[in-house]
Amino acid sequence: MMGTSRSRTGDRIADKAAGPASAGAGATVWSAHLPATRARLSMILERAMHGERDFTIGERMLVFACEYWVLAMGRGLHRHTDHAATAKLRCAAIVFEAIGANDVAAALTAAHEDLLYPHTARQRRLKLLEYQLRVSADLVDALLAQFADNLATAASCAQARRRTARASTTAVLH
Repeated sequence: MMGTSRSRTGDRIADKAAGPASAGAGATVWSAHLPATRARLSMILERAMHGERDFTIGERMLVFACEYWVLAMGRGLHRHTDHAATAKLRCAAIVFEAIGANDVAAALTAAHEDLLYPHTARQRRLKLLEYQLRVSADLVDALLAQFADNLATAASCAQARRRTARASTTAVLH
């Protein structure tokens, strides 16, 4: 149910979100992922470039979250108005909640629910979402970096377990 005052408020917020100089109170200009995130992404993308297709769910979540965050911080969400983009909102909400970005997840869930109704002005709603994500209290980049570090630690532990298992098998066989 979308009343006139809500629509006008949404218009004002979307107008603020559209201009680079008016990022809104509390919003910061985003430049790039943190070093830990970039390092882990580089490792994953390097493996993909070499033809590897066996990625963990965590690695897939990190890549998805990073791509989505870049799109949102680059103010590109409103350009993706098809129904597949709406489905990605739900996926993004799940992923951001999993990494601890609860405010971002709530904003994504609300946008997804709003866009399920045909009367919703999609571009305007996505511009509002972009604004909400920029002013979110969640420290998304820090959470992504922490998640990337956790993935790296898990990968190191898995490698160590495989080496230990191979060494044990070799010792038993000889």
